[in-house]
Amino acid sequence: MDLYDFTALVGGGKEKIVEYLQDARILRREFYCQPCQRDYTMVKNKVSIVGYMLRCPGCHRKRQLQTGTFLEGSRLQVDKFVGLLFLWAHEAPIKMVLSMTGVSSVTAVQWYQYFRDICSWKLVHSPTTLGGPGKIVQIDESVMVKAKYHRGHQLRAKQRWVFGIYDPSTKEGHIELVEQRDAATLLPIIQRIVAPGTTIWSDEWAAYGQLSSLGFVHETVNHSRHFKDPDTGVCTNHVEAYWNAVKWGTFNIVSVNVRFSVPYLYHTSSTFQRPTLTTNVNPQHNPDPSPNPNALPNPNHSHNPSQVGGCMAYDVWYM
Repeated sequence: MDLYDFTALVGGGKEKIVEYLQDARILRREFYCQPCQRDYTMVKNKVSIVGYMLRCPGCHRKRQLQTGTFLEGSRLQVDKFVGLLFLWAHEAPIKMVLSMTGVSSVTAVQWYQYFRDICSWKLVHSPTTLGGPGKIVQIDESVMVKAKYHRGHQLRAKQRWVFGIYDPSTKEGHIELVEQRDAATLLPIIQRIVAPGTTIWSDEWAAYGQLSSLGFVHETVNHSRHFKDPDTGVCTNHVEAYWNAVKWGTFNIVSVNVRFSVPYLYHTSSTFQRPTLTTNVNPQHNPDPSPNPNALPNPNHSHNPSQVGGCMAYDVWYM
């Protein structure tokens, strides 16, 4: 979604915004009244933050459009919500968000963090497979925090090692925080992410020495002599460029707590593979829906395992 599409969406008023969010399965379109055996209908309501509610034609019981979604309990107006989401998707700084939406800094920071949490949640629950027979992937490990010239407060900080896998043919990558760089840590990650029969290019780090015996074709480059092997063409240039983009995206957050750096890494890595996130809304035709173990936590109250989750189709905002 570009600026013109966004302007047309917001300029159409709450009715158009609600319709768009319902199409994206962010808000409920329907609800079923079990006692009356009838579907709820949408009616205008000035009290609701979205301007509409769902009402049963029989018993006149009302339900919020946000019921069972991650917007349930939020007091943020729906037009400001789509504005925050649009600006976050285009990596607008917080200062710009405050001037363009009028929300408080606390609100902007919290929603930005929550959008990153959604990316983390989606990527964790979406198994990734890279490579395959006849394909080449590159692997490398890198440190996200490093003191230069043995000076500065980072000398006392714990080094944050991240392991990365990159497929140049599809331009998709995977990054993962690791405590150590030994074979016991890295090989299980490779086996989980890389398809058997894939050709893996790497440097000559000792932890990769067993890859050939695990069903992969392993080729290496000696970085003490060449960046790219003149005979075989083996290199790790693509995965190193991947690291540069990841580090640039996290440049301003190297001093944050490692608990908060994980969503930043997921969000940055998603620039190479935009995840499609959709709401898992149950219209309640089943009076006793089974709990959804993968339900997304609601930012406005404690997580209930039986809560219906919801998240945005973010690829819409990047088109």
